[in-house]
Amino acid sequence: MTEHSTLRRVLKRKPVVGWAIYDWGNSAFATTVMAGFFPVFYSAISRDLSTEDSQFWFNVTLAAASILIAASAPILGAVADRGGARKKSSSSSRASAFS
Repeated sequence: MTEHSTLRRVLKRKPVVGWAIYDWGNSAFATTVMAGFFPVFYSAISRDLSTEDSQFWFNVTLAAASILIAASAPILGAVADRGGARKKSSSSSRASAFS
């Protein structure tokens, strides 16, 4: 069996296609928030700071958020996997992100 036919068979599986579509949509959302929404929001709340200070704190905030996500993702993933409720955990974490 060739690599091409094996790849084609894997890509026909619903979970693989579903994950690819989810990942594509999530990447677009994260990029929009990080590059479009967050800088506008942050500039509105940092009007009293100089440009240099505003940029510094903006970068510190992004770094802290990235570290928090990197530290908590494996733990939250393990909790979700152990509980057997991946969709439920995923839905509740998305709901808390939007509230």
